[in-house]
Amino acid sequence: MEDSTDKPKKSIDEQLADANRKFDARLEAEGVRVRPKPQKQIVRPKAQKHRPGDIAHYHPNETEYEIIDVPCYYVEHNVRDRKGFTINGVRYRNKVVVPMCTANYLAMMENRHQAMERAVFENRGRQLDYGELRG
Repeated sequence: MEDSTDKPKKSIDEQLADANRKFDARLEAEGVRVRPKPQKQIVRPKAQKHRPGDIAHYHPNETEYEIIDVPCYYVEHNVRDRKGFTINGVRYRNKVVVPMCTANYLAMMENRHQAMERAVFENRGRQLDYGELRG
């Protein structure tokens, strides 16, 4: 036997909205300012103007008696792969000005990629080539 004077039950969403309104009203009464949490912003690296021939950094080179700092210069490197290569979250494609050590690493990555592409279409050891054994 229900009383007709009782209010119909609210849905969970309505109850949550009421609770949020009461909470916000209580915070305003106490003088607390409510603002949304700031979104994490993406920090893009600033464009640096380096020219080939400038010193990027130094690499330590050890001899028997001393440690010598060898300069690493900026060079212009042309990445031949259309997609480019990524090192530490930075994508390198087309012409780039990078330190010599990075250019060497990009060249090594390109050579390995080309060798992998060539291996896809090789004969896979089904044929012997004179002067070279494959397989």
